[in-house]
Amino acid sequence: MEYIGEHLLPGKIGHFFALLSFAASFVAVIAYFKATNAKTPEEEKGWQRMARSAFALDVLSVVAVYLTIIYIIANRLFEYNFAWEHSSRSMPLQYLLSCIWEAQEGSFLLWTLWVCVLGTILIRKAGKWEN
Repeated sequence: MEYIGEHLLPGKIGHFFALLSFAASFVAVIAYFKATNAKTPEEEKGWQRMARSAFALDVLSVVAVYLTIIYIIANRLFEYNFAWEHSSRSMPLQYLLSCIWEAQEGSFLLWTLWVCVLGTILIRKAGKWEN
């Protein structure tokens, strides 16, 4: 059931990027596994390129989910249960960002953001140990 004035697009965008993040991370894991077990250097480079691309897509998707949640919280879209449970109109702006981490979903998102940061650092600095 849809109500007049509902803002459903942010939820659909966030859901899409959450699914895309999951799929991209799965592809990256498989591609890195294949790169580790490659027989030739050319095959290894090909799998590694695919893994890096999939991981980059994962990072972009996680950032998009994070920005979507910030949008939902900042605009106080209370039709979403997350915003309704963890924020209120009386909250000052500086506390709205911290209410994202309050719930289990927010903690998982924070953990995923840190995995993206650490993974990006490892891709840049690991050299031959990347796979």
